Amino acid sequence: MTNIPIKIIVIGAGNWGKNLVRNFYDLGALAGVAEMNHELRNKIALDFPDIPLYENLESALETDVTAIAIATPAPSHYQLALAALQAGKDLFIEKPMTLKTSEARHLTEYRLTYRDWETDRKSVV
Repeated sequence: MTNIPIKIIVIGAGNWGKNLVRNFYDLGALAGVAEMNHELRNKIALDFPDIPLYENLESALETDVTAIAIATPAPSHYQLALAALQAGKDLFIEKPMTLKTSEARHLTEYRLTYRDWETDRKSVV
C-alpha cells in the first residue's frame, strides 16, 4: 500500500467544525469546506480565501477528495456519513457517531461490506 496524501473536506464549519477547518488547514490537508449557512461560508472565505467552498455535501462528494470530516449537528451524522461512504470516501465523524445504535451499526456494517480492500479506505469516529 502506498502513502497517498490525505485531502479532507470538512462538512459543517460551525461550533466544532471551525476548529477542524483550522487544524486541517494548518496540516495542509484541507481540500474544502461544505457549509449550508451563507454567513459561515462567508467567514470561511475571508479566513481561508484559497480553500474551495461548497453549499452542500452533494457538491463536495463530486470532487476527487480523499476524505470527508463531518462536524455537523449530531442528528445529521447518519445521513451525511452514509452518503460519504456510498461515494467511497474515507470518513471522520465527530462524536457522537449517530444518535441511534442501529444507525451506527448500519454505518459500520456498510463500511465493512463495501470496504475497498485494495486501497484500504478508513473510517474513524
